[in-house]
Amino acid sequence: MNIYTAKGRIQTKLLTFIVTAAVTGIFSAFSPINYWPVFAISIVAGLLLELLWGWVITYQAGYLTWIVSIAEFCSITAGAIILEVPITIPEAALYYWVTWGVIQLFLIYGMPIINLSWADNGGEMW
Repeated sequence: MNIYTAKGRIQTKLLTFIVTAAVTGIFSAFSPINYWPVFAISIVAGLLLELLWGWVITYQAGYLTWIVSIAEFCSITAGAIILEVPITIPEAALYYWVTWGVIQLFLIYGMPIINLSWADNGGEMW
């Protein structure tokens, strides 16, 4: 059982923003929708929620990943609505869940290659 530190959660989240930026670039290249404002909202919401999860959730079991992701999606969608980003909820949902899936693949398969002791170090990269 690995317990991720607050520092590790933030560092991992920052690293996943590189993956999110790549997915956002692909979405923006093939769609008339500007996904970059949603990406910016996801940075703010993601970092704030990671700080919150570090206090609320000491050990994140597998099933909590879905609950946390739904909360993150709702936060990002609420931010987009409040800031009047011109994107529909289905478009935001497609973007979020595709991005989330790619990030999960990256964390499961890519991170152990990039940093073999990543999970053992509480998610801390540097």
